[in-house]
Parts: sequence; C-alpha cells; structure tokens
Amino acid sequence: MKDSMTFTIRPKLTTAAREEIQYLLDSAMEVLKHTGIRVLHREALELLAGNGAYVSDGTLVRIPRKLVEQAVTSAPKELTIYDRNGHPWMHLGGGNLGGFRTYYGTGSDLTHTYDYRTGGLKLTVAEDIGNMAKCVDACPNIDFLMSYGIPSDVELPKVYHNEFFQMVSNSTKPIVFTSDNGQVSSEILDMASAVAGGKETLKENPFVINYAQPTSPLRHSGDALGKLFACCDYGVPVAYPPGLMPGASAPATAAGAVVQSLAEALSALVIHQLRTPGGPIVLCGAHGVMDMKTSINAYAAPERLKTEAVLASVYQYYGLPTWGFGGCTDATMLDEQAGMEFGMLTLWASLTGINLAHDTGYLASGMAGDLRAVVWNDEIIDNVRCLLRQGIPVDRDRAAVDCIHRVGPGGDYLGDDHTLRYFRSDMWEPAFLNRKSIPAWKDSGGETLPAKLTRRVREILENHEPAPLDKEAARYMKKYL
Repeated sequence: MKDSMTFTIRPKLTTAAREEIQYLLDSAMEVLKHTGIRVLHREALELLAGNGAYVSDGTLVRIPRKLVEQAVTSAPKELTIYDRNGHPWMHLGGGNLGGFRTYYGTGSDLTHTYDYRTGGLKLTVAEDIGNMAKCVDACPNIDFLMSYGIPSDVELPKVYHNEFFQMVSNSTKPIVFTSDNGQVSSEILDMASAVAGGKETLKENPFVINYAQPTSPLRHSGDALGKLFACCDYGVPVAYPPGLMPGASAPATAAGAVVQSLAEALSALVIHQLRTPGGPIVLCGAHGVMDMKTSINAYAAPERLKTEAVLASVYQYYGLPTWGFGGCTDATMLDEQAGMEFGMLTLWASLTGINLAHDTGYLASGMAGDLRAVVWNDEIIDNVRCLLRQGIPVDRDRAAVDCIHRVGPGGDYLGDDHTLRYFRSDMWEPAFLNRKSIPAWKDSGGETLPAKLTRRVREILENHEPAPLDKEAARYMKKYL
C-alpha cells in the first residue's frame, strides 16, 4: 500500500451523453431554422437581418445554425462576479464541478411574506426586502441575493429601484436584480455604478446581474431585449433563462420543453453576441410542469430537476455559465413538505453543477417568502457542501491505520488524540437540526425547528450590522427613489 496517497471521494452526476446532447441541439437548431422566433425589438431585428438571419412577417426571425455557433464561440466561458466592495465572490462556468462553482441565492418579486414576528401572511413591503438582504448578508452559505419580494408600499414606477436600494444598502453580496424594461435597467445600473465607483469600475468588477426572460413560446419582447441591451451598454452580465411551463407555454414532454428552451435561449445568445461580441451572459434554466389539477407551475416537480440536469449538461457542453434553481418548494408554509423539497433541489443543483441556483427559500410555488426559510436553507446548503465539496478526504492519517492499530480490538476512540484532532474538521455539526435524545430535548425546553429559525431571524435583524453603504452613493441613488 502507498503511504503517500491523498485523494477525496465525492459523488458525481452524469446526465447526458455527447450524442444525446447533440440530438437535442440539432432539434433546437431545426426549430430556429424552420419555425423561427418572434423578435419584438427593432434594433435586434436589424442586427439579425444584417447578419444572415431571415426576417418575414415583420417580426418572425429564422436563424441559421452558423449564427448560433458563432455566438457560442464568442460568448465568455467563465465569469467572475464581485461583491459590493470589489472583491471576487463567485466564479461561474467551468463545467460540472460537483458543487464547487454552485452558488445559492434568493429569488425575486414575491407578492406575500410571512411576518417573522406574528407568523401571519401579509403583502410584502420594502422593509421585508431590506430584512431579507440583512439575513442573506449574515448567512455564510447564501451567496447572492434577489429581491425576494415586490414592495406593495412603493409606487409602481419606482418598485425595482427601491428593491435594488434595499438590497445594496443591507448586504455586500452580489445582486441579481429585476426590472420593467431597458430604461429601468439602465437606471438601476446607473445606481450600481455609483456604488461601484463609476461605470468602468462596474464593468471591470460587476457585482450585479440583470435578470430577463423570453416570453414563451418563442418570443422575445421589446422589454426583455431592452434589459439585455442595457447590460450590453454597461458591460455587465445578463441572465436570460427561459421561464416556460410545460403543458401550457411549452410541450408537455420534458424533451420538448428542453428543445424549446434551447431555441429560446440560443436565439437570445445570438442577439446578445451580435450586439456585444464577448459580452457576459448566463443561460440555462429548468422547467417544472403546469399541474393539470391545480394549474400551478410546480416548482419542486421531478420534471424540473430532470430538465435542469439535461439543460445544464448542454450548456456545460458549450462551456457557458449556467442558471438554475436552489431550495424552493410548492408548500404554502414552512412544513415537512418544504423541508423535503428544499433538500432535494439544493442537493440537485450542486450535483448538476449549476452555477447560480436561485429561488432559495421560495414558498407556495413562487408566491410567498419567509425569512425562516432563508436561514433554514443556509443550513441545508452547508450540509450539501459538506457532502459534496468536502466529501471523504483520504490520506495516511485520515485512513487511521495507526490509530486503529493503537486502539485495537475492544478499545475506545473517544479519548484518542486522533479523535481530538479530527472531530471538528471531519464531523459536520448542525445549528438547527435536532440530535438530542427525547429526554434531553424535553429538558432543554423542547424547542421546535420553526421556533429555532424564528429566534435566529430575530437575532440577525436585531444584532447583525452589514457594512455601511457609501454615503455619497446612497445620496446619489435617492434621486431614483
């Protein structure tokens, strides 16, 4: 036996073979060439027509394969996203690295929020977004943030500006923001430039990503492409994953949904790269189903996990950065179903190697948020990272041959130096999950998991102090509020 061997045992997920990926891509190319896609943006139409695409009926565009291949070639394969202070924070791309480049963040624009003080469900207000950002700032395993809500106490034209201000004021972590259209995106990117120290600094060290989507099936709206073009103008990344719903806005079969999703996203990639060759973009996604009994877009359906794995394989084949889902649930409240689905989606994101896993902590199929769900998912992610990133490290000392020999048959490892050396580093310890015996749990007060999570949220909001925002930047941004 070699005494010097060092390695780590980690689970790996293999999804699609090369020939299977190629079949799906060929099918998507056929859709783009023969069916086409509606492009409702004048400049995008001119770019496409001037570069070999076929425009008919005013807005219907058929895209030849060579344009897609050129766009894939010119798009950056790796992106670095920074924090508010200009420090490298997330490294995207690189293929399926088994969770080493999988980052988790909240989702955006929820209409309702569970009040952590009363437990009641209420309309989201701006304070809830600030509280979410503060919780994310304090959670070491939540890597980026989205608004987690739509502030009902803000007038409609200023909703997205206020969302961004609440996030950037209460956390230094990277932000994925949403907006109405290209004009609003430009204004928010102007706010972000003030925080970064100028437009060029923001371009060099982007701490923001703008989220946009096609309108399924097979349409790019003027507003969505306006956001994409605003990101081109500022040189910052745009995330453009299709949000289709199989059975409603896409074929009911998972394979059909994947093909349509690829056609929508790859056509956006063509437009983006024609506008700004080499510009940063994140694609991919995942698609659940329209539940035919309830008409709900099922967030935790197994179909979403399957399509995420397949789409991740395709975009990793191209070498492009990827977007997907973290721990979200169809449960309407923080219950056993929520725990099951949080765990499944979080583990799956890391296994597939998705780069940005969003919607972490979503409840009610994307309709409600709960700060307790955010801090709970922080622990779930920590558990998954222990499983996949840490895995089982093996070397001569960890293989413990000498220790086993020293303790011998019938011995006791509890007081051995080997145990004292490794129990902290090699044994994962939960913050919220219960490992006490029934008598010990009762004697300590019998605190339930929701009660622990509520207590932790209160502790964060009362005691955590995010790094303050530059006063001049804050003053500048208020003109948009």
